[in-house]
Amino acid sequence: MKKIHCVYCGEKIDSDAKFCSNCGSNIPVRDESKNEPQREARELHTYALEESNEEEVYIRRPRTRNLRRVIIGFVVIAGILAVALPATLIPIFNTYSCHYLGTTTYTSSSIMTNNASLIIDNVSGDIDISYDITQTEVLTAVLQVYGRSEANINDAKTITQNFPTGQCEFIFNSDDGSIIPRKERMYYDLEIVINPNVALKYNIIVSSGNTYLDFSSASSAIIEELEIVTFSGDINIDLGIGKTITCPSVNLEASSGNIYIYAGSGCVITTPLFKIFTFSGDIDLSFDNGCSLNTSIIDLETSSGNLDVDFGSNTQIYGNSFDVETFSGDIVLEFGLSTNLTLDEFNFIASSGNIIIDCEHATFNNDFDWDISAFSGDVYVNIGPNSLTGVNYTADFTILVSSGNIDIDCAWSGSDIGLKVSAHVSSGEIYLPNDQDNYESSGYSLKEIKYNFDLETFSGEIRVSTE
Repeated sequence: MKKIHCVYCGEKIDSDAKFCSNCGSNIPVRDESKNEPQREARELHTYALEESNEEEVYIRRPRTRNLRRVIIGFVVIAGILAVALPATLIPIFNTYSCHYLGTTTYTSSSIMTNNASLIIDNVSGDIDISYDITQTEVLTAVLQVYGRSEANINDAKTITQNFPTGQCEFIFNSDDGSIIPRKERMYYDLEIVINPNVALKYNIIVSSGNTYLDFSSASSAIIEELEIVTFSGDINIDLGIGKTITCPSVNLEASSGNIYIYAGSGCVITTPLFKIFTFSGDIDLSFDNGCSLNTSIIDLETSSGNLDVDFGSNTQIYGNSFDVETFSGDIVLEFGLSTNLTLDEFNFIASSGNIIIDCEHATFNNDFDWDISAFSGDVYVNIGPNSLTGVNYTADFTILVSSGNIDIDCAWSGSDIGLKVSAHVSSGEIYLPNDQDNYESSGYSLKEIKYNFDLETFSGEIRVSTE
């Protein structure tokens, strides 16, 4: 029996009782039919509110998160621009308000040391460095001076000498420390000539301007350090023939500009780290016949630009890893005839761009891994290795493309080279020598040299040719 409460004393009684067993009061008759529609309406209204609240919460939370992400993103971008733009744009704009003041010169004493450092911090202006075999001084310099309305050439800065630890330092610093340029500010184009008999360390920073290093006129030169950073401008280095670079690191950076390096025949670069980076610009490396690059890490990166590397012929490359990355641009890598490689890892990433690798007639000496990724673009690899007696190795290629084609050309003639391919496509076609998704050449496991390809593209075609 359903229980109710007495309206007078609150005691629990039967729902059909006419008197309260506790207080004896008469219990009024309840008409449930009148209350039922109101109860159903309240329940329906409550349910609707709960559903509405649940939907509202479910819908609004992602909007809040997305809005928060957008706000954070704008704050981060604004912070980066607030730091980068003044350093880059102010020197550029200010040079247009300058006029030519004249020329000053600097000449060091007759050669007094075989080891020196050249340290330059130039706010705005080009730097041109070359070698002269007839020069008896360590260096000479010509400074083209430009200034604002109240600048006086008599106050122009020049190169100074310093001997901190017994080694001679040649220092030029045009930065006066002020972000907003004063009316007395001056800007400099530097033309510096170096004695090739001096082993030199280069440490150069340019806020706005190009840097040119031309070593081609000297038959030999020893470079013990090469560090160049420019915020807005190109870096152009011509090593010429037979130059030797032996230093802790080769580090070239351009925030907005291109980087070009040419190494003539017989150049030798020995450094633990060979790093080139540009935020917005191209990287172009060209090696001539018989060069040598001895390093632990080769690191080439550009956020927006193309990467073009030509190692020429008979180049020797030794190291642990070769890393190449571009966010927006193509990667083109060519190993010329009889290029000799001793590397463990090759890592190539192009977020938006094509990757083209040509290593036909290259010589490999050890096991190595290639990891190639392209988000939007094609990948083309031409493999035609030289077969050397007594050299055994396994090459593993992992190639992943989100949207694009994969094309592998491995038409080699050596009978001691085996090929194994595994191909995966989400949307596209696969073309292997046996018209299947997997391929293995005859006697693969017994070959002295093995090439193993793991290929995958989500949208595109995969082609592997052995002809």
